[in-house]
Amino acid sequence: MQNMNKKMLKIVYGDCTLGVSGDNFSYIFSYVAGGMESLVKDGIEWLFRCPKPAFWRALTDNDRGCGFQVQSGAWMSADMFIHCVKKQVIVDDKDIGLPCAPYNNAFSANEYADHVKMIFTYETITIPKTLVEVSYQINSNGEILVENLFHGRPELPELPVFGLRILMPTLAKEYRYEGLSGETYPDRKKGAHRGVFIEKPIMTPYLVPQ
Repeated sequence: MQNMNKKMLKIVYGDCTLGVSGDNFSYIFSYVAGGMESLVKDGIEWLFRCPKPAFWRALTDNDRGCGFQVQSGAWMSADMFIHCVKKQVIVDDKDIGLPCAPYNNAFSANEYADHVKMIFTYETITIPKTLVEVSYQINSNGEILVENLFHGRPELPELPVFGLRILMPTLAKEYRYEGLSGETYPDRKKGAHRGVFIEKPIMTPYLVPQ
């Protein structure tokens, strides 16, 4: 049993957090902050804040020219003040709800699982409101599958951007992604090709974007 547990995830059901750990990794999810608040791999902390859905980006001259910031300005507020309205914990495909205090007392100090999934549901402050679901599925080898689902509504203004904002303690030296190469604006998308790419962060010192 001891050897089998080494290949599984150890789960700690805290009063306000869920801890998931394994070989050279440990993750903490906060019910209060509404997200993943710690991601430690090989002794290095990779998170500075909980990742949250992103709806806003820097304005360009074209945006200002067509009044985009007035038409879609509600998304800037939604980006700044989004809040989490629901949390779910799914262990080995079994939904156990939200095991915070005092319900976490039902668990021992030796809880293990093959895979764990945490789902955070966020509600925007737009009118009308809409929802975003961010889920994290952790496998026994430490891999995390993150899904970011936006429930669009036709009554809402044009969405400037949609993604997941991840703040790191230090600047990354490079990043690896799978997708399309180069610029993927509508007028240049056909020139891109799909693959796996390693890039270095580019911080162009713009005074004004574009």
